[in-house]
Amino acid sequence: MDEVAFRRARHVIGEIERTPRAAAEIRASKWPAAGELMYASHRSLRDDYEVSCSELDVVVDIAAGIGQKGGVYGCRMTGGGFGGCTVALVQNQPWMPSRKKSGKNTRSGPASRPRCSFRVPPPVPPS
Repeated sequence: MDEVAFRRARHVIGEIERTPRAAAEIRASKWPAAGELMYASHRSLRDDYEVSCSELDVVVDIAAGIGQKGGVYGCRMTGGGFGGCTVALVQNQPWMPSRKKSGKNTRSGPASRPRCSFRVPPPVPPS
């Protein structure tokens, strides 16, 4: 197997392994662990599957820089890649510090002023 095929397969196998772990962490409200799986997924999408782009990487880096103390547990690109959006797992409170910090970026380009949109999912019913 050539190097590119190996990395692509490693990504797919890793996502298959991460997905049920993330679901279990979310069901158990273990937000830091779920967030780490999101960051691992993004790294894999960026490095192994090579579908991220610098703008999305900047947003994920900003989220990681805010960190858990600032209310962000994890972040990853979502969708088809090569541009698009990220999804972040953030604390229900405080919303505003994370949102304000996300706009403070010293880099230039499309991600220098990200548009933020917050959605609160309904509680996960016990299984």
